[in-house]
Amino acid sequence: YVSATVVKGTLLKDFDQGAAAFKTWAEGSWSSVRGWPACVGFYQNRLCFGRTVQEPNAFWDSKTGDYANFDVSFPALDDDAINSRLLGRMVNAIHHMVPLQSQVFLTSDSEWVVKPSIQGQFTPSGIKIEQLTYYGASQSVEPVIIGDSAVYVVRGGGSVRSISYDDVA
Repeated sequence: YVSATVVKGTLLKDFDQGAAAFKTWAEGSWSSVRGWPACVGFYQNRLCFGRTVQEPNAFWDSKTGDYANFDVSFPALDDDAINSRLLGRMVNAIHHMVPLQSQVFLTSDSEWVVKPSIQGQFTPSGIKIEQLTYYGASQSVEPVIIGDSAVYVVRGGGSVRSISYDDVA
């Protein structure tokens, strides 16, 4: 890092650019500086990661069936990786991811559901993110799945709650 408009680096692999400078560049979401994902799970044949130090409310779902691949295309394809945030009235650090009928996120201050916006198709352009309640979950106690519900300890440890999701209800 030299300045807000200049970054110098060492090219480890030739990208056939010749002497031309790269016009676009972006730092990845995961690193020793930005942090590594603290939550992991699976949902609809995707490997899912959540929460880093720099992005506590972010989640990343791999390409469908390709668990080590988080690439995206322009324009987006249906099997591309999904990279999104839980945007509410405050930044909620993701504590747990629970795969139920939808992808359920238990955070420091609330509970969220991420589901396909079109019946059965979970794609980068077809997700719906909804905040459900404002109880918050304990970070230190893993939720337990019982039937079609997740049972979890609320933030502060004062009670136990269950959450389930039904598209009809």
